[in-house]
Amino acid sequence: MNAYDDLRNTHDLTLSDWGPYARDLYGLSHIADRRLGVKFDFFMVPGVLRRAFFPPETLRECNCSPWEAAPDLSYFMFRQQLEGRNLFYTDTAYAKIADDLWLGRIEFVNGSDELRANSLLLYTRLAPRNQMMPKLASGMRWFGALDYSELRYSYMRHDHNLTFGAGRRGEQQNYPGTVASRCIGQPFYDRTMPCFGARKGDTVMWNFDALPGEEEILLRIRVDAGETVLLEARVNDARHTFSIVGTGEFELLSVHAGKLAGQTDFRLTALDDGPGFRSDGFVVTSGAGRQSEVRFAPLGQAVNPQAAPGKIPDSTVFTGDGVDHAYIVWRSAPAAAEREYWVKDLPKLLNYSYGLRQPYYRHWGDNRGDEYCRDAYIIPIEIPAHGRRVFYTLYGCAPTPEAAERLLGACDRSPEALEKAFQEARQRAVAFPPGPGEPFHFSQKLMAATSLTNINFPIQTRGTNIRHHVPDKYYNSLYSWDSGFIGLGLLELDKRRAIENLNVYVTEPDDDENAFVLYGTPLPVQAYLYAEIWNRHQDRAMLEFFYPRLRRFYDFITGHIPSSTYASAKTGLLRSWDYFYNSGGWDDYPPQWYVYKNKRYDIAPVVTTAHAIRFARILRQAARTLGFDGDLAGYDADIERLGAALQRYSYDEEEKIFSYVAHDDKGEFAGIFRDPASGRNFNLGMDGLTPLLAGICTAEQEEALFARLADPAGLWTPIGLSTVDRRAPYFRPDGYWNGCVWMPHQWFFWKSALDAGRGAFARKIAETALKVWKHEVDQSFYCFEHFSISSGRGAGCCHFGGLSSPVLNWYGAYFRPGRLTGGFDTWITEESATPAGGFAAELTLDGRAGDHAVMLYAAPDDRERRAFYASTPVPCVRSLGNAWEITLPKQSSGTLRVEC
Repeated sequence: MNAYDDLRNTHDLTLSDWGPYARDLYGLSHIADRRLGVKFDFFMVPGVLRRAFFPPETLRECNCSPWEAAPDLSYFMFRQQLEGRNLFYTDTAYAKIADDLWLGRIEFVNGSDELRANSLLLYTRLAPRNQMMPKLASGMRWFGALDYSELRYSYMRHDHNLTFGAGRRGEQQNYPGTVASRCIGQPFYDRTMPCFGARKGDTVMWNFDALPGEEEILLRIRVDAGETVLLEARVNDARHTFSIVGTGEFELLSVHAGKLAGQTDFRLTALDDGPGFRSDGFVVTSGAGRQSEVRFAPLGQAVNPQAAPGKIPDSTVFTGDGVDHAYIVWRSAPAAAEREYWVKDLPKLLNYSYGLRQPYYRHWGDNRGDEYCRDAYIIPIEIPAHGRRVFYTLYGCAPTPEAAERLLGACDRSPEALEKAFQEARQRAVAFPPGPGEPFHFSQKLMAATSLTNINFPIQTRGTNIRHHVPDKYYNSLYSWDSGFIGLGLLELDKRRAIENLNVYVTEPDDDENAFVLYGTPLPVQAYLYAEIWNRHQDRAMLEFFYPRLRRFYDFITGHIPSSTYASAKTGLLRSWDYFYNSGGWDDYPPQWYVYKNKRYDIAPVVTTAHAIRFARILRQAARTLGFDGDLAGYDADIERLGAALQRYSYDEEEKIFSYVAHDDKGEFAGIFRDPASGRNFNLGMDGLTPLLAGICTAEQEEALFARLADPAGLWTPIGLSTVDRRAPYFRPDGYWNGCVWMPHQWFFWKSALDAGRGAFARKIAETALKVWKHEVDQSFYCFEHFSISSGRGAGCCHFGGLSSPVLNWYGAYFRPGRLTGGFDTWITEESATPAGGFAAELTLDGRAGDHAVMLYAAPDDRERRAFYASTPVPCVRSLGNAWEITLPKQSSGTLRVEC
């Protein structure tokens, strides 16, 4: 048994079914039906009396920001600026106060010299996925197409062991008009790959136990308009051939009529090359000729939400067809009006509907849409000058309306009791230690709150709907490399949150369909998260649980799994273009953008191979700790082979940088890839420096590459490291990555600087980033994606955790008392506090013998420290705050002691 066995075969998070799970508005949600992806959302929307509403939107800058949050999301708060900057605002908080009972609290704060007249909308919304629901008559059963027993293509595809978005083989996700929002069809990412059924011999098989009286199979299928598909349906020993002329719509087709009995094998096979088809499932019917009795309706209409007044004053009970819960909502003030309607876009309605401001008005356009909404409209609300006013709500659910009423009735709803419950819940929010890091506390608090509340439901993977931490509410999907950094940030807040985040992106060792969970850039940041969790907690169960899962991830990106095309070049350099256009996450990085626009997939970047080498080094350390000595030779061979390939083919002696490499049609080396316009090396940027983190550079190369990083005329800027050297002919000040400073690759180079014994440069990266982050958050209250070199200001998504989360790691490394931090070559096997304010740790440092690395130790106070390694004094100098930089020899193991 392993302590993390509960994470097997799941990618969901072990959080409450209550949380900030809506994508478009900050509020509280409850998962009503995990299988269907149905949730109820609850929002509080402040406004100015009969003027504007201020919806707490997540997808744009609307002066609303996550403000506080508990790691387990049992408490979270948002601040909404109504006027000025903290002149007139609301704080809206949600807190768990009992099982399935949550408190909502909104406080209006008027710091002005005049009275303010306001309004408040309290919303309940059913916001289902945009999908269809089968409405079947008695004696009918629905089977999802992706619940097949086997799907075989007639040829080997590069996605055979890695489907985009962790779908099943052949899966197309989020296809309009489908049941469960998915179908067998065309892969999401690679549109050049044929749709299923486009090649003769493509076959899918289902197995089910037929019930007495069942005798017809109706296939729901879509073929492009005007196209023809020739298929064979085989049901046990019966074979039926039919052709379909597509209409461009899903339609029901009878593919078998005849009695079914017991175990039934149903398969479809393409009989000719063609356009392929899409299918989301089939219906098995009792009796025959019942096709007209099958209907498909939008999910929201199928749920049919209903509201009724509760027995407790100012409460409302909500129910829905097929929903396992009844909900009750209570408010601490009577409403001037209660209204219900269906809308397509609630934020748009709140921003642009004049009639919504009037309590007697009931018509919102054509009253059609996917989202059922009910509001309670509270007006007028008067806040005196320099005054405050608080409103409370309660949200509960139970199996029946009667049980929901009892749950609410048992709660003390007095303002005193509710305020006490709120204040107690607020103590669960993330806190930062007193000390020299206090100037950064506000910006760190907002980063923590943003990272924790950037969580959406439903997101679909492996056929199930899950809760998932997203980079930003805008990016409503799994994002592989972003999520690795989300996990690194969460590690500063809660170990379990970080571990579960890691688990989302790995698969079971015997998973034949997905070697790992891929969405977006396939940079293996999960390997770094794995190593950081170990170095922080020395959790052997964690190390053991994830080792085989990460090993499978590693085997795919190094080409050890036969279907992978990563290692298809004969130079040995790795390429991931078949799986995503983006190698290092840097969208408009000049040579990458050229490859993408010109389809030059023969060209290999540096970053893919460099990170694979470091991945091997991390797994080698884990294997040593776990006693898997038989794996070591393989890692050693890969490190040697991949490092030699970079040195032989990629290093440009003239420019002193590693290069993109072109290949001929046989996969042989065809030269360093140069900028077609200028003839210069096309990789004068971060990609060309990534061998620093791989640990394969010679001493001369290392010196040259760090000189590039530190050069204020090139990569170094007053706000941090530029993605592209500003002296390069293809540098642009107006790009997304090209011309901007981002946090994630700076984290890699910061760790590399520690590995290289360059503590002062590592400190410069971290301190600059923390100050840039503080400067922006203090002004805007937003957590941005990146920073413009020309202006120094934040840009991109405004509620971004993801790739910005290294600011939490830098703060932790220098200001979290007792924290020991090293570079990638450091492996911590044990650490503990010692008497009189001391500290001890057992370490192993890889790397080149004769070289040195720097460790950071954040002391609990400002007293002088001395350091000893293997009982020998070692250099120990002050760093930021109470942190110390300790220099240690590489290729060594021993005890580090820090004493006052």
